[in-house]
Amino acid sequence: MRRLILILALVTIAFFTASAKEVTITILATTDMHGNVTGKDYVSGKKLGYGLVQAAPLIDKLRKSKKNSILVDCGDTFAGNPLTFYHHYHAIDKDNPVVTAMRMLKYDVAVPGNHDFDYGTDALKQNTSHTRFPWISANILNKANHPLFPGTLILKRGGVKVGFFGLTTPATGLFETPKMLDGTHFLDMVTSAKKAVEELKLQGTDIIIGLVHSGKGQKLQTGQMNENAVYQVIENVPGIDAIIFGHTHKEVHLEMYKGVLLCQPKDHAKSVGVVLMDLQQRDGKWEILGKSSTTLQVDDSRIDKKIEKKVRKLDKATEKFMDSDVGEYRHPVEFTDDPLAPGTASYFIADAMQHWKDSDIQLVTLSNPGMRVKSKRATVVNTHIFKLLPYDNFLAQISVTGNQLKTLMEHAATMLNSEGQLKSTYPFFQFGFFIGVDYTVHPNLAESNRIEIRKIGDKPFQADAHYTIDLTTYLLGGGGGYFNKEKRPAAVFSDDSLRNIVTSYIESLQKKD
Repeated sequence: MRRLILILALVTIAFFTASAKEVTITILATTDMHGNVTGKDYVSGKKLGYGLVQAAPLIDKLRKSKKNSILVDCGDTFAGNPLTFYHHYHAIDKDNPVVTAMRMLKYDVAVPGNHDFDYGTDALKQNTSHTRFPWISANILNKANHPLFPGTLILKRGGVKVGFFGLTTPATGLFETPKMLDGTHFLDMVTSAKKAVEELKLQGTDIIIGLVHSGKGQKLQTGQMNENAVYQVIENVPGIDAIIFGHTHKEVHLEMYKGVLLCQPKDHAKSVGVVLMDLQQRDGKWEILGKSSTTLQVDDSRIDKKIEKKVRKLDKATEKFMDSDVGEYRHPVEFTDDPLAPGTASYFIADAMQHWKDSDIQLVTLSNPGMRVKSKRATVVNTHIFKLLPYDNFLAQISVTGNQLKTLMEHAATMLNSEGQLKSTYPFFQFGFFIGVDYTVHPNLAESNRIEIRKIGDKPFQADAHYTIDLTTYLLGGGGGYFNKEKRPAAVFSDDSLRNIVTSYIESLQKKD
């Protein structure tokens, strides 16, 4: 009898083992690479120790060890460093280095980020078409109200139908100029995600993964632009198994939120995200047994020599460009560490802004605190401009009343503590100096009562007068909280980037004494 029971048990185990197939799906991810293909800091000339050529061997090793793998990217890929800047403005006829590297690595799918529109919608569409793999985003429409990219994609691995949907932060529509967007507009991420997930369910996907260029953000804020809405999407869209995201440059190796797995690799290809989905097939249907994620750090112990060789010419041309002369400027240029005292760099950038369009005031942020430009024989090279402006942008000119100006200045003052130091909750590149205004900040006074304005230029300040301000599109679009979507004033936008405007300003000085 015992022997019969044992035989029956073994038969039962064998039956269920044969009927229950198990598969692990591995998703490898990068995000916010910002053109860092070569792993070089073109400003300092030093090696970074991370980048796409350094990440490639790790990606290749993981792919070989994981049978059912998928390689994805979560945006801010094509813009953000001297290599991409030089390619777009000075070597557009050459192959895009990021496109080349991603094509050689054979990515499977990616979602565009806000900075992927920095060179315009047309340039983005051209870049994505040349990568030879799909790009998705469910909440971007072109000027004809048609989807700019497909919203979803289904890939099959190990018999499992893996469904992806993409989302791009709608803040993109505020950060970029109308000319660069060319009618491209962005829908609400929650609404778009609901539609995309339903489409994937109707197509019979076994698991659903979100590729999202957006931070996690606060839970269900109302009345504000949903720049960071990953939590909101999860709370309002059932059926999502995991979300891989980017945008905030903060590494999240493992987080479970309301049953949804979250993972964010580090920016600039400093790490590779690894998401594991363990599934079991029973009665013809796949069910998730478990899911986990981690991030693996990238180092320069090995590089992909094939990719490095392919982009070498553009790499060397970029190095030469960075060291090329722009002109002479015989004054010290430095940023201050003191948010109550603008450094000479702030005045220099304000002069360049005024060279673009003469305004009463220039709102200049503390772009690189403590930085000092040292040049031989007062010669400015492109490296100096990138030191001054680590974050490239376009410019806008707006008109405000004196009362509105004071409100903006009071808002900047809220970023300071009572001792006049920048609060840790605010990044330095959001605090602004108002060049052209004779004013004092009293950080020890109550908020909304910290700013004392005496003059605008050489004329007494008037609360009911109108004043023009030059500022970056990042600030106008909501960066730093100076403006919101509902109260953003009308503006005139520059046709060129601020770095090129600064170059033009220096060149104009060569014609003067």
